[in-house]
Order: sequence, then structure tokens, then C-alpha cells
Amino acid sequence: MQLVELLYSHLKGQFFVVKPSCSEYLQFYAPPGQLLGDHKEKVRNALLKHGLKYASQRVLNDKDLVLPALEKHPDQLKYVSEELRDDSDVVMASVRRASQKVLKDRQCMLDLIEINPQVFKYAASELKDDAAFIEAAKQRNPELRQYLR
Repeated sequence: MQLVELLYSHLKGQFFVVKPSCSEYLQFYAPPGQLLGDHKEKVRNALLKHGLKYASQRVLNDKDLVLPALEKHPDQLKYVSEELRDDSDVVMASVRRASQKVLKDRQCMLDLIEINPQVFKYAASELKDDAAFIEAAKQRNPELRQYLR
């Protein structure tokens, strides 16, 4: 979405969600330039239905919009703004809803622990019992030590 905001500078700083399309014209689930009240609800509904991938940077930096979307689409933490990826509530919303497959995925869990060490408590027990995994996680985020059993 940064590219869209770069190409269409009038969209920078706006709340919107783009509808993926092959058209040469942008189409929106929630168009920009509307009053925030009802529009924010339209944006929230679009995020719940379609996820975060096509949301504007302003939307991706709005914790009130991002949290419910992550609970429904926990695999989309990567689209959230850098600032919110450092927010414990945001990371935990994504992890709490993650499938067992994600919680067992070594690389995925290491990436999440690097962002927030509290994620370790949600890791699958086989990872928590794996000394090599724990060592790799400590290297990624030294703060992890306080969450080890």
C-alpha cells in the first residue's frame, strides 16, 4: 500500500482499503476522503472481511482498527505498521488466534519472539522443550530469558 500512497500522493494520510483489481483504476472497499465516524466502521468491516493487506498506512497504524482484524486474520501481522508491531497488545492479538500449525512453526515463532518475547509462552510444547530453539530465540531477543520456565 505504500506504493499506492506514493503514486497517488493525495491518498497519503487517508483511511482507505483498496479492492484488488486488474483495472487501471483504483477501486475501494472503503474509499478515502470521507468523514471519520461512519467511515471508520466501513474500514473496520472491510478489514474484518478482507484482512490488512490492502489497507492504507494510516489504517495500519490505527490500533483500534488493527486489533479486531488481527484476531480474525492472525497471519497478517506482517502488514501492520512498524510502530504497532512493537506493541505487545497487537502482537499478542495475532498470536492468541494463531493455529497450532503456526505455533509449531520454528521460523515463524522465532520471528514473532524477535518482535515480542512474550510470544514464547504460546509456542508449541515441543518448541519450548527444544534447547536449540530456545538458544536461537534467546539470540533473537535476549529479553526472552524472563519468560523461560
